[in-house]
Amino acid sequence: MKKSLFVWSMLINTYLFAQVEPTTSKIIFNGYTFEQRKYSERNCVFAKIRKDTMKEFLNSYDTLCSHVEFTDLTVVNGPNSSVADIINDNLKTMALKYGDENYNSPQLFCSSIADTYAKDGFIELEVGLYFKDSFKTFCNLEYSIGEYAGGAHPNYYFKNFIFDTKNGSEIYLKDIIDYSHQSAVKKLLCNRFVKTYGKDALLVEVRPEEFPFPDSYGINKSGIHFSYNPYEITAYCYGSPEIDFSFNDLYPYLTPWFKQFIPAPPKALAKKTKQKVNSPKRR
Repeated sequence: MKKSLFVWSMLINTYLFAQVEPTTSKIIFNGYTFEQRKYSERNCVFAKIRKDTMKEFLNSYDTLCSHVEFTDLTVVNGPNSSVADIINDNLKTMALKYGDENYNSPQLFCSSIADTYAKDGFIELEVGLYFKDSFKTFCNLEYSIGEYAGGAHPNYYFKNFIFDTKNGSEIYLKDIIDYSHQSAVKKLLCNRFVKTYGKDALLVEVRPEEFPFPDSYGINKSGIHFSYNPYEITAYCYGSPEIDFSFNDLYPYLTPWFKQFIPAPPKALAKKTKQKVNSPKRR
């Protein structure tokens, strides 16, 4: 009987305070191994009480448990340890800046939030650093957070970063697009946005040449990818507007430094002029 009670007690505790072993995946890029490790914590101590009192408002799948996940990203090895250290330092800075004060202990980060919210309510929280895409020696990394603690809808935010695995430098939009031509690029962004989403989708009407660049952008073999967060330029119902351009679309507006990584379209070859190419300084 005692043994049976002990087993049931262990099963209940496992369900109420479910700490899942981290799952690991690896991405190898340009000789560097990026390791993604997902941590998870669930607390269901008061979930049944809340579910019983709120049952007329809930769907069948709502558990009202607090569930928190954090996905860490680390360069674990590569041809140049200094570059790996630079990228890892930047990843840590990203996590600390955008919300993870317990970066050095991801499991503690998950448990502390799950346990705190479980006392008075519930939360579904997914935070992470991810390897998203790549181009040449450049890797696109992302910090994202998605949160739901009741209400009309979840909230989420993401921010992309580009690093050069040759030297660890962070690549900014002004390293890719020549900002002396930014008005022309903003007009193209505006036209593509209006064509895709409609002019009424904008929260605030702006002149085409003043259309804002997004917080997040990336590069891959297809070209340049712009993504806007909810509420950045549109209402939540439009999600995260995305606008893509091929390198050919934007070739006249690219910096001389970035043009060396892509083939010039035929028209541009005929107009090619000698320009000084400066590499971005490591930041």
